[in-house]
Amino acid sequence: MRVLFDADAYIAIYGHEDSSHAKAMELLEKTGTSETFTTWDVIDEVTTKLSYKISKAAAEKFLFDLAVSETVIIYSNEDLMGRVVETFNAMRSKNVSFTDCSNIVIYEDYFIDRIFSFDKIYTKRGLRVLS
Repeated sequence: MRVLFDADAYIAIYGHEDSSHAKAMELLEKTGTSETFTTWDVIDEVTTKLSYKISKAAAEKFLFDLAVSETVIIYSNEDLMGRVVETFNAMRSKNVSFTDCSNIVIYEDYFIDRIFSFDKIYTKRGLRVLS
């Protein structure tokens, strides 16, 4: 199975006080032998939010764990960015982040099986969420 990690999943994993922490840890176990992916946009968002809301040490731990993992990091390019902008502009809700739109495009381009996220936008768009 190919699993794309979203920022809220990582934040729940590293945020022991997060309301989704227990569920995130349960779902993390389900990714055991899966191919895991994330994006540079997600890394940026997670590192910033962990540092601001939890601690710089939590952000550093996240970066270290990611560096020693086998998670594939997907970087934006000009073609991808154009499609992400189109996806973002097509959204009617103001509550959909640019990172969410990037994940939607990546999910399709990389034939992802599940997205590890608690955001409702993904199921609304027909993406299969890890459960």
